[in-house]
Amino acid sequence: MSCRDSLRRLTDEQEIRDLARHYCTAVDRRDWRLLSDLFMADATVGVPQAPLMNGNDEIVSRYRRGLSKYDGTHHMVTNHEISIEGDSARHSCLVHAKHLRAESSTGTDFTIGGRYEDRLVRTPQGWQFEHRELVNVWTEGSSAS
Repeated sequence: MSCRDSLRRLTDEQEIRDLARHYCTAVDRRDWRLLSDLFMADATVGVPQAPLMNGNDEIVSRYRRGLSKYDGTHHMVTNHEISIEGDSARHSCLVHAKHLRAESSTGTDFTIGGRYEDRLVRTPQGWQFEHRELVNVWTEGSSAS
């Protein structure tokens, strides 16, 4: 591998880790424009026990609606595994996501431990999610409102 290829690979890997970090920022700050920018127009998102989200507009709409029952969230990602083939990549990372309620009928917060499994595409705007899948490993509390 040439020095130029090595540099390109390192840059791509950092941009992919940044994409995962920007996702956490967008969700936790309720920055729906940023969230939209991270996904391709025809992207899909899978989360446990819910229908597949199809297309950028549905993804943002469902996130906005789903997170509205929480007073705040705190997403952290780590242990990134990245495999790049040209302008396509696979990415996996561990996630710890705390969903906070100041007051609710259940009185509980909801925490998820799991991983994201992603398919990514390099676009003129940079790396974007083509598909994101949340795989729950454990949960604590209740997601019910």
